[in-house]
Amino acid sequence: MKLIPETTDRAGEVRRSFVTQFDPIEAFALANTLLAPRGFTLDEGNPGRFQRWNRGQPTASTKTPLTNLPHSIRLEIDHGRISYTASMQAGPRQAQASVLLTAYAESLEALLARRESPDQAARVANLAESNLKRDQNKARAKVAGIAFAAVAAVIAAGVFLVMWNPAIKKAVLGSSSERAAKSKNHTPPIVTVRRANQPPAQSEVSTPRE
Repeated sequence: MKLIPETTDRAGEVRRSFVTQFDPIEAFALANTLLAPRGFTLDEGNPGRFQRWNRGQPTASTKTPLTNLPHSIRLEIDHGRISYTASMQAGPRQAQASVLLTAYAESLEALLARRESPDQAARVANLAESNLKRDQNKARAKVAGIAFAAVAAVIAAGVFLVMWNPAIKKAVLGSSSERAAKSKNHTPPIVTVRRANQPPAQSEVSTPRE
């Protein structure tokens, strides 16, 4: 399903309206059963008129996952008509933020207008969030790949420099050859171990004089 948010005058805001047969208190309670398990917390509200939910970290940075950026959902009910207003300031990722907020509008409309169960109604919102996590994982993998390629390039450049620069090659390989030669010419001392009361070897026994 391709989600197309309704355009508004305020950047970072998505609006939607639909009709429900639930009274305000029932509608807000049902909406909370869908939003609370996904990290939304109750904020300001009037039990008979409107309710607001917030989610995200106030100190989030531009590198913070989109679902952790501060955003809010507000429902207002007037004679059975629900006005949905959601907002998030996401900078260059505003298009993705609008898709996420629209997905929650779809889920709440399925819950409150079409009377679907909370689990069934939440499918659209769950799909939007899983798509965001998948894109974030791809981005992390891409960054890791670039970093690995950069390290490999530095190592390859170092090897190339050693192999093709005579001075460096002589300094590295020459010192290694000298150490190998010294190790080869050095003969370790022979240590003879003899047990107590053991007669000397045949070669060491003196022959009696005639």
